[in-house]
Amino acid sequence: MEPLALIHIAAIIFWLGVASIEFIIELADIEKSAVVRLHQIADRYVELPTLFIVFISGLLLWARSDWSLELLPKVAFGFGAVALNVFCYYCVEKRTSEKAVFNHQSQVMARLTLPILFCFIAALYLGGSHALWW
Repeated sequence: MEPLALIHIAAIIFWLGVASIEFIIELADIEKSAVVRLHQIADRYVELPTLFIVFISGLLLWARSDWSLELLPKVAFGFGAVALNVFCYYCVEKRTSEKAVFNHQSQVMARLTLPILFCFIAALYLGGSHALWW
């Protein structure tokens, strides 16, 4: 497998790990202010740079295929997962430990979880199919 594809896959796996840790932070029995701060730190310094690597490496891989329209559904779902996650980051930054704000932003982020997972799984399935993994 070519190095760029390995970088893309490694970044996706890392992104999934970071999202899993953030999920654990959200469910942890700790103060709201700690949840807010830990999630902000994870997003700012780990998840966003990882998303950037996923996005750029994905675009470079698509460019290597001469922007093949065959890959467009995979790219669209991948872009959807990244874009929705960036919006989730906006919600994380907007959230405070004030109860009303915390609850509202947490609900918005919870509503984004299913569409993000759907886009992520669809892109993974389509990418794996293209790579003949299944």
